[in-house]
Amino acid sequence: MTHDSAVVLLPEYLEGRLGKRERVAVAAHCVACDECRDLTDTYGAIAASLRGRAAAASEDHPTSDRIVAFAIGPGNLETEVSAAIVAHLRGCPDCAREVETTRQADERTRARFRLVPGTRLVRM
Repeated sequence: MTHDSAVVLLPEYLEGRLGKRERVAVAAHCVACDECRDLTDTYGAIAASLRGRAAAASEDHPTSDRIVAFAIGPGNLETEVSAAIVAHLRGCPDCAREVETTRQADERTRARFRLVPGTRLVRM
């Protein structure tokens, strides 16, 4: 399996949605690839946070995609949406914890990798 193919399949691999052949190929690739092992750790932390979020979800909470967008860069959302999330975070320690967990995972990834335009992530 090529590195690029493995990177694309990592989220599905972590969620157990791959067939046996692809699962074995991704696992074998991860054994030999530091970058994919690091991405697996990062995706795993994000997925765990989102699973916990889904268990406590209600219509009053921001959606998972908005939590992630807000955590990585509030400028990614409309001003009203960001303001609503800020107000929600003041009274919801679970969502505030998810924002912080996502920020930490993003910072760890950015500290280890840089994006070279037109290529894949490059280990620093």
